[in-house]
Amino acid sequence: MGIGASQARLLTLTSRLRDIEYRQESLSNIKMRFANESDAVSAKYTKALNKQKLQYKDYNTGEYHDLTLSQMYHNVVQGQDGNIYGCQYRLYKKDGTPVQEGSTIYNNFNNDPGWLYEAIESGEFYLVATDNSGNASGGQVNIASDTSLSEVRDDSDEAIAKAEYDAAMRKINNKEKQIDSQISRLNTEYSAANQEYDSVKQIISDNTQYSFKLFG
Repeated sequence: MGIGASQARLLTLTSRLRDIEYRQESLSNIKMRFANESDAVSAKYTKALNKQKLQYKDYNTGEYHDLTLSQMYHNVVQGQDGNIYGCQYRLYKKDGTPVQEGSTIYNNFNNDPGWLYEAIESGEFYLVATDNSGNASGGQVNIASDTSLSEVRDDSDEAIAKAEYDAAMRKINNKEKQIDSQISRLNTEYSAANQEYDSVKQIISDNTQYSFKLFG
């Protein structure tokens, strides 16, 4: 191969190597996005596993029930001893406005104990104990010290969360395998092109030295 042809081939190989490097970098960036997606999926699943809810004790039966907006309005009964039992609480916004039955908040979350727990934990809402007529009978309830309330793990959505997690991770893993396969092919292609590049570069060097000796 003459010097001219060798130089042309060297330029072609240089361009090819730069193109492979660009594609390798692009695929590496995609893999990084997959890693971020995987972290987000794991964080969502962990949050689901750590989900909490409040339960209140019904002293009429001695049983604990999930604390929900619906229970606050519909599970207050008079026992045989004449006392009022059930869920004697009301939810208030942090500005002091009570959440009323039939409101948008009530209609959207009336049977969701997980939402109620998170709403109170966020500080945007708080509980107030009520009297036998359903009226506020005191200030903000301290959940930690109220013996009628108990914080428990909410596993109601755990099976769904597990299924969603498994499906999402399978999808990410399948995409990663495809990217890994492409990266492997590019690495092989790069190695071969780089070896040829070194070989052609050596040929040019040898031809140049030969020419100097011939005409020197």
